[in-house]
Amino acid sequence: MTSQELINSGKLELYVLGELSEAEAREIEIASAGNPDVNEEIRTLQNALRKYVMCFEKTPPLGYKRQVLEDLERQNEERQAEESSKKADKEKVEKFEILEEKSKASKILLPIFIITSVISMIAAAFFAYRMQNANNDLEYLSSDNSLVKESSLKEKEALLHEMVAVKSNLEFALLSVEVLKDSSFTKIDMISPDGTFKVPLYWNKSNGEVFVDGTNMHELSEDKTYQLWAINDGIPDNSGTVTPKKRYLQKMKGTSNAEAFSLTIESKGEITDPSFENIYATITLD
Repeated sequence: MTSQELINSGKLELYVLGELSEAEAREIEIASAGNPDVNEEIRTLQNALRKYVMCFEKTPPLGYKRQVLEDLERQNEERQAEESSKKADKEKVEKFEILEEKSKASKILLPIFIITSVISMIAAAFFAYRMQNANNDLEYLSSDNSLVKESSLKEKEALLHEMVAVKSNLEFALLSVEVLKDSSFTKIDMISPDGTFKVPLYWNKSNGEVFVDGTNMHELSEDKTYQLWAINDGIPDNSGTVTPKKRYLQKMKGTSNAEAFSLTIESKGEITDPSFENIYATITLD
């Protein structure tokens, strides 16, 4: 039993009044030994009892002990009620602080959601428009036999390829918006060795998904490529190539464990080991 629990138990009042058994009184004396809080409470109760007794004759009136016990019990209840009230007030303050923090977070995230939603709608409208134009052109060519004969197979194939590309771009754009809105993804900025630019990486550690934003990455010569590496226990794992200037997030090979991410410049072809002398951007995680 802690000092506060002993003080609130009412046993100290009974001890001062001599209402405890010898064994119980001995427990109180052992508990109070070297305990300033319990000793101070006993002295307070003894002084209160002494003053109370001085108000009467040497022989206490009938029912005196019961009245003292009732008064002490009432004081104990009042003290416990006060402590409960303080605890309730503290819980209210903590709940308010939590709600306030959530409110602040909502105010920060709301503009992000609005922006990403607007981007999503614009992207959807743009790509849908391009798809519709390509589809209309194809239908027009097919509806006129003379034009069908004149148009080459390559033109039809080009239109079909454009429709597929537009659909693919739309899907990637919408996926990018979902990643940006998903709070389970952590944004990690890979930084160039000279510290002049950053390459954002989005990592969902719970399911291992990794996305890279290559929008502002520099173009490379045709024989070079950007390669992402997830490094764990000092061992690099090839996470895939990153294409610069793409206007959407690029999904990479997932990983649930990584102590660092590095983006290197490699020669095109099968790559098994990174050339860390050509690091484009990197980040070491805590």
